[in-house]
Amino acid sequence: MALFEKIHDVNKLSQVKGSIPMEFHYTAGPGLDPFFQGLLDGKLIGSYCPECEETFFPSRLFCEKCLTEQTKTKEIPNVGIIESFTVVCEDRFGNKLKKRESLAMIRFPKVTGGLVHKLQIPVDKVKIGQKVKAIFISPKERGGKITDIAWFQGA
Repeated sequence: MALFEKIHDVNKLSQVKGSIPMEFHYTAGPGLDPFFQGLLDGKLIGSYCPECEETFFPSRLFCEKCLTEQTKTKEIPNVGIIESFTVVCEDRFGNKLKKRESLAMIRFPKVTGGLVHKLQIPVDKVKIGQKVKAIFISPKERGGKITDIAWFQGA
């Protein structure tokens, strides 16, 4: 099959099972560093462009509108709004979950961008437009990672 040939019959697809061992060290870089540092402190941090008067979340290295370097940060309110969501029945490895979970795209007022995270709301109670707030794990357990936010719950 050629590289750009379209597949019309999914039964002709194949896969090769195996693994590729990889070791790497990944850093967030200077653009996302304020965001992850904020998580370590239990805060949501974005970048602020004084030229456009625009706040971006998570923080960015450059403004998406005027391309100026972002050197100012701004704390984002801890309450956001569910823009969209999905209900998950399997983990990322394809194993069935004991209990269904919800993941949501959460936007914050007057902020460009947002965050996808899990919800601690019964799946039948999740609604688009619902206000939610970030719940952080204990300060001793934080490591400057996205999992420093345990979940979002109803605000």
